[in-house]
Amino acid sequence: MKYLLTVLVSTAIFFSACSSNDEVPKEPQISTVENSVILLMAGNNDLSNTVSEDLDELHKGIQNMNADSRIIAIAVTSTQKYVEVIENGKVEKKAITDFSESFSTANAEHITNVIRAIESKYPSRNWNLVLWGHANGWLIKNDSIANNLFVNAPRRAYGQSVDNSKRIYINIPSLARALKSTGIHFGNIFADCCNFMCVESIYELRDVADYILGSPAEIPEEGANYSDIASLLPMKGCDSLKRIAEKYCAYYDARYTGINGVPLTIVKLSEMDKLAEATRPVMEQISKKEELNMTGLIHYYSSNLMYDMNDVIMHNVDSAVYAQWYKSFEQAVVFRHAVKRWTTGWQLPVIFDFEVTDARYGGLSMFFPMNVSDYVQNGYNDNVYKFQWPYVIGM
Repeated sequence: MKYLLTVLVSTAIFFSACSSNDEVPKEPQISTVENSVILLMAGNNDLSNTVSEDLDELHKGIQNMNADSRIIAIAVTSTQKYVEVIENGKVEKKAITDFSESFSTANAEHITNVIRAIESKYPSRNWNLVLWGHANGWLIKNDSIANNLFVNAPRRAYGQSVDNSKRIYINIPSLARALKSTGIHFGNIFADCCNFMCVESIYELRDVADYILGSPAEIPEEGANYSDIASLLPMKGCDSLKRIAEKYCAYYDARYTGINGVPLTIVKLSEMDKLAEATRPVMEQISKKEELNMTGLIHYYSSNLMYDMNDVIMHNVDSAVYAQWYKSFEQAVVFRHAVKRWTTGWQLPVIFDFEVTDARYGGLSMFFPMNVSDYVQNGYNDNVYKFQWPYVIGM
């Protein structure tokens, strides 16, 4: 009996010790919130210092943020990569490696993986997205694009990242695929970068989100004043996006006393297929013209690559054709803020040899192929066909 008792006691001690050693501390469960926004900050370039400045603005503006909201900023600068999780008035800084082994804002796979990891770790019923950094409309090259740092080639697409003295970018079709691969359908996208509102890019993103806000033109380097809009960024619906646009406009309208400001546009992405269908008869009529009338028309890029879509069509097709097309256009473009002038100056600034009026300003740019030396030599007439838009409108 003594022997058996000893065995039983020893066994009990053994199992007790094993149970204690095998226990793994559980991570605290993170609650599901109603609304979240991912702020993708592509600052591994000359905007590096602006990342911290805008995050400081963001921290000042979160006091009025809804308690059931969350902001997750993916910050990439020239010297560091990290994630900030902002909720309940608190800021928690985490290493990017908590979400992805490696990360570049110009790598489609990296973007997909880090957003998936964020969604898994910080559940939310609704998601918005902010694209922060350099962009240049639809301009496209091979994917991803690496240009020598010291060569003055046009910036392309989104997400400039300076790696090993090379500038790396992601083209918009690849960005659209990366976002779609996350499995998230975003409510709102706010593109706080230059020249984003061109119809070629917006059409690529039509299945990724409900609404998108941005500028067809260059914007000031500092972009939005995030202390004004922080509480609105996670909120769902077009009304919250309009309030962001109004605060953005008010900030620069007050700052630039005179004719400078920031032109902004909101597009309802579910209307883009209807707009494409309405544009087909417009292009049929335009294709019959020997030469387009582009004199004095609104454009948003120094090389005249990005003309205002509404202004060109208004001045190059019959009034009846234009009126029919415009019905679809105003269903897609649900907010427009026109300004007479905007900040310009990258390489060759825009020459304001045109007049901006509310009637002429559409807020979406479009590329119209023409037989001019700049278009032919740089391959613009061919490269635009790497987008879906030219095919669906029969260009």
